[in-house]
Amino acid sequence: MSLNRFRLASMSGLLAVSLWACGSNAQQIPPGPPDEASRRITLPKGFQIRIFADNLAGTPRFMAVGPDGSLYLSLMSGGKVARLPDANKDGKADKVENLPFNFNQPHGLEFHREGNDWWLYVAQVDKIERLKFNPGGSFSNRQKLLDLPMPAGHSSRTVHFGPDGMMYVSLGSVTNKGNEPDPRFAAILRYKVEADGTVSIPADNPFATDPNPARRPIWAEGLRNSVDFLWTPQGKLWASTHGSDNVRLNPSDPPDNQPYEEMINQIEPGKHYGWPYCIAPVLGANLPPQKPEIPDPTTEASNPQNFDCMKAVPALFTLPAHSAPLGMEWGGSFTNFPKEYQNSVFIALAGSWNTDLPANYRDCKIERIIVENGLPVRSETFANGWRQGGQKCGAAWGRPTDLVAAPDGSMFVSDGHGGRVYRIVYTGNQ
Repeated sequence: MSLNRFRLASMSGLLAVSLWACGSNAQQIPPGPPDEASRRITLPKGFQIRIFADNLAGTPRFMAVGPDGSLYLSLMSGGKVARLPDANKDGKADKVENLPFNFNQPHGLEFHREGNDWWLYVAQVDKIERLKFNPGGSFSNRQKLLDLPMPAGHSSRTVHFGPDGMMYVSLGSVTNKGNEPDPRFAAILRYKVEADGTVSIPADNPFATDPNPARRPIWAEGLRNSVDFLWTPQGKLWASTHGSDNVRLNPSDPPDNQPYEEMINQIEPGKHYGWPYCIAPVLGANLPPQKPEIPDPTTEASNPQNFDCMKAVPALFTLPAHSAPLGMEWGGSFTNFPKEYQNSVFIALAGSWNTDLPANYRDCKIERIIVENGLPVRSETFANGWRQGGQKCGAAWGRPTDLVAAPDGSMFVSDGHGGRVYRIVYTGNQ
């Protein structure tokens, strides 16, 4: 059982846990007085945004809500995990408490219960560790579960537990378009974790008996940088993926129109998603029967197996190049939001730093992808305003990084560039 931001297909058991009241079971916390976020950020009618925590040093990244109802936040460059409690329920963090542990570029966080014990899993650039959560909010019994391969190009590591109870870990690529030094890069991995912390390869992993031990944990590959992933209520595993930079299908093409960013890949065991040989063929929805991926003419990777792009699984939904998807969350976790917003996926888009044509500068924003009959069909901007016209997102006031449901069903948003956490709440009023 996981306190994992509605990552599981069913949360009925979790909602009964007395340690953590969520959504409609918790008292709604109203927004506080207007602030800089409410003046800058535009939202659909009826939604309001406020700064929950500010002046956060160490590059805020991913979040998780703990058994104590507090928000936990990885501070990647600072090597820390912070707790942001709101004991007085005023919609602002009371203080910032760094846990008394040092980590190596912590990124993904996940609370998961083994028996009667809750554990905080921390994905770091070179390993996965866990800490036992104790009543009162202290942590103990630090355990290293797993070493991850180095060196890192994309250094973010994300960990979630699936509906099957297995631990899934995503690793980005070392290169932009080339061959990887280890098959675990550019992949989603799957492990079994015993109650005592022993980690093993599940027998039903697609490559569990591969002669190369490094291939045995792979669940899916060819995913250049899947910073985040989730499970839909139907139990489907969906992951976003960053595309390679500066692909030209023709020599006269501008360098930052391709490839499209893959917002939703439906992940299936043993499948290959194309990188570094293939790119997405369609902007927007690519629904069954899907158009196959097309070759990347600029790849620097050797292709000794003559990989056929017809065998790559194409993305279900894409957005323009350099959108830079980071944290993603199923809309049903935000029980404060109107029902029409819940059958959708919300994705934090950081907007790439390395597009040089002003016309192609991407917004740093939160995008909502609408889901109908279990498939993503279209998207719309949910929250925007962090950058001004003519700015790159690297120079903007902030860049959304991750999304997580608060105990009252509102939305927490981390900002790795501005050093903040925001809270978005639906009030029905403007």
